[in-house]
Amino acid sequence: VFFFFFFPKTKTNKSVNKMINCHLNRLAISIFMVAQCGGYETQQNAHVIAGEVREKGYAVIRHAINIEHIQDLRDAFRPVLEKRINSSQPDRGPQRYYATPPFLPPISDSQTWMHPLILQVVHFLVGEDAVFCQWAVDTPLQGSAYQKVHRDAGPLFPENDENSELGLPFPEPPITQIAVNFPLRDVLSLADGPLEVIPKTHRLNVHQGEAFIQHNSIEKELEAVYMQRGDVLIRDVRMLHRGTPNTKDPREMVVLGYSRSWLRRPEVGVLVPKSVWNSLNEQGRYLLRFETVVDDDDERLVYNGTEIYNADVLKRASGTSYSEEHSEHSEL
Repeated sequence: VFFFFFFPKTKTNKSVNKMINCHLNRLAISIFMVAQCGGYETQQNAHVIAGEVREKGYAVIRHAINIEHIQDLRDAFRPVLEKRINSSQPDRGPQRYYATPPFLPPISDSQTWMHPLILQVVHFLVGEDAVFCQWAVDTPLQGSAYQKVHRDAGPLFPENDENSELGLPFPEPPITQIAVNFPLRDVLSLADGPLEVIPKTHRLNVHQGEAFIQHNSIEKELEAVYMQRGDVLIRDVRMLHRGTPNTKDPREMVVLGYSRSWLRRPEVGVLVPKSVWNSLNEQGRYLLRFETVVDDDDERLVYNGTEIYNADVLKRASGTSYSEEHSEHSEL
């Protein structure tokens, strides 16, 4: 049962009434999530996981998502991937494709982007008023290569990075964007094309990250993240990482994007069909409150294989600062 509270309106304090109702509704959502997560114990687990992300830049939750649902997602994504491959060139390196499937069942199913434990962690990291803004899949095929080491977001305050070149480094701000990744098949060896990360580099600004790459043996710093179906990776998008070659069947990795409510990334977004919006509870609508709701027959819900978040946009979004010569294996 979902409870919402309404403060009696008065003629003189409409703004106060609105603010109180807003906070009470958020409290109701939080109470509901704790109940769904299994109570206080799971909330404590979420706090520990969030602490690990703050410290290392990432954390892995094992066996979080139902495997049958994972298979449903993979089946639904196959025709999207085929159209993506047939419609345009790879945009994340050789034989590596980024695709945003239409936000329709089972893609829109709340088992993933509204997973109670994931949302508890997200709220600890980017606030109770966080927004959900991305549902996409990154897929390296056979013939894919090493990406250059990079971060997934440019500097929040570019002038800070400019000053750091003059010897006035500013610390990176707290986390503003979170990526949640999970594979649609097992990724258990280097042949599967796992994501490689460099822990604790989320605290480096762009220029510090570039210096880190120049003055360190990157191959020794990188750690592969192995995951089974159902496992979930939660990471700060600023942490240095790269994709690796996949020598097997397509390795689809879902990326769910969450951010602070005041941050908008124009290169990502969720186009929400009206039928999906109508099926959501208040929590789901709150997460998607800044996304566009469209009629179910809107032509934009028919995937045509093209992407706004292409290679050129990726370069700008990631800061464009990590040159390929800094990595032994490097492809954009």
